[in-house]
Amino acid sequence: MAHAGVVPDSSGIAGLRTISRLGDRTRITTGHGVFEVDRPLIDSTGVAIESGGRPAIVVAGEPRPLRMASWSEIESIHMVRGRAATYMLGGMLVGAALGGLMVAINGPDAFESGDHAIVAFAGVLTLTGGALGALIGFNYPKVERVYP
Repeated sequence: MAHAGVVPDSSGIAGLRTISRLGDRTRITTGHGVFEVDRPLIDSTGVAIESGGRPAIVVAGEPRPLRMASWSEIESIHMVRGRAATYMLGGMLVGAALGGLMVAINGPDAFESGDHAIVAFAGVLTLTGGALGALIGFNYPKVERVYP
């Protein structure tokens, strides 16, 4: 088990609040488990690791109480950012390069009439590369340690 970090000062807490807003999710590791929170409440007493409820049109029952992890419980805080857009762009570039190479080797000339199926296939290859890249990027987010 890792040792808990020291309680950050007011500027450290402000920095953690800013960093947690930049990421998609914040991952808080305690001795009780790992919790992922969208927008955690961070103050001098600790970090909210469970929300008080979810926004809904119809609310049934009492909302769960806010669960706070004190700084003595927290082992680490990580910021989690999605990389789907970056990987999608990379996949599209690879697909476009492969499609362009296929058109350059087997495709029709610019002023030639007739079957342009290979050009359409190059476009499909570009879109497929982008979709595969987005899928890969979604499954492998960037995780950065921000505390301690």
